[in-house]
Amino acid sequence: MAGGRVNGSPEALEKMAKNISKFIEAQGRLVASLNSDYRSAGQEWKDSKYQQLGAIINDACRVINNSTPTLTRCVSGIQSMKRAMDDYNSSNL
Repeated sequence: MAGGRVNGSPEALEKMAKNISKFIEAQGRLVASLNSDYRSAGQEWKDSKYQQLGAIINDACRVINNSTPTLTRCVSGIQSMKRAMDDYNSSNL
């Protein structure tokens, strides 16, 4: 690609990274909301079914939280590709 530009869109890569980052943030808010809702329900509900619900909420929160490291690596990888694309394009102007 001497003297040219790499095919691809740095803007599209940036948008993808931002979208994944927004999703990570939304997941954090969801986990906090689920835990808060569960605690609120527990103010009037303290039987075995409440404890069973707690296990379900904990499982859901664990699954949600376990995706964060993978998604964070995805953001880093996309940002790295964008930097490489920007560097290549700026060196071939």
